[in-house]
Amino acid sequence: MVKHFGEWAVYICQWVRIMTSAKWSGTRWYGRAAAGLTLAVLALGAAAEAKKPREKLLEAKRAAYEANFKNDARGLQAAAEKLDALATDRELGAYALYYAGWTRWSLAAAQLQANEKDGAIASLNRSAEDLRKAVALLPENASSQSQAEFQCQLASSMISLAVVDGKRLAELLPEVQKLRKRALELAPGNPRVVMMDAGMLFNTPAQYGGSQEKGIERWLEAIRLFEAERIADPVQPDWGRALAYGWLANLYLSMTPPRKGEAKEAAERALALQPDFWYVKTQILPKV
Repeated sequence: MVKHFGEWAVYICQWVRIMTSAKWSGTRWYGRAAAGLTLAVLALGAAAEAKKPREKLLEAKRAAYEANFKNDARGLQAAAEKLDALATDRELGAYALYYAGWTRWSLAAAQLQANEKDGAIASLNRSAEDLRKAVALLPENASSQSQAEFQCQLASSMISLAVVDGKRLAELLPEVQKLRKRALELAPGNPRVVMMDAGMLFNTPAQYGGSQEKGIERWLEAIRLFEAERIADPVQPDWGRALAYGWLANLYLSMTPPRKGEAKEAAERALALQPDFWYVKTQILPKV
């Protein structure tokens, strides 16, 4: 049984070679058969073309995830550009912009590791721009989960921008709080939403309602949600499980005093899920 378009193409090409030979070209049924094969080729080609945007989106998404774990700035930039090319797709444009924004958010982290602050700020500005467009393009009847994912990622990109470009903190924080509140209202059990909320709790000074202990508790709640999460449609956001453990290790190390034992456990779990997790291998393990 022929399973893929590429196999069909091989068989059709073989038939075309046979039919265009001198032996068959003069026969009565040649014309009708040739026309039928031409239509078959066109139909199969059209079917393959119809699948391309989704396939391209999923390939770029996978490439971005892999590049992020490897701290591969070039790979992240290449993935973002591939996603940019899909931004005008009628069906998938909103998700292409979501992943472009996510990818540039991740790229900024790699740039900061390389002490490229200006590049990181540019990436985060573009990330927020991508995500604003994604939010605007998301259909009104989109699920609450999808809406929450988009609001949450925009909030995360803006939080990073406010931190890296400190002079804009006062300007950006009110909108971040609105996005955070909206995402929590839409999907209080979404692990990425809970992780974003946990990060804000952990990093907010106590006089403004923050708490490292409460942040850790909230982060562990996000991890439980990640462990239980099952995503049926691969177009939907499904990132975060391994990252959550790796970032949790860093939170433990950031506490006063550092909780190195728990940081090591979280780091080992992150590497069990993602063995090429560059950040954990190079930035966390040497400290535990």
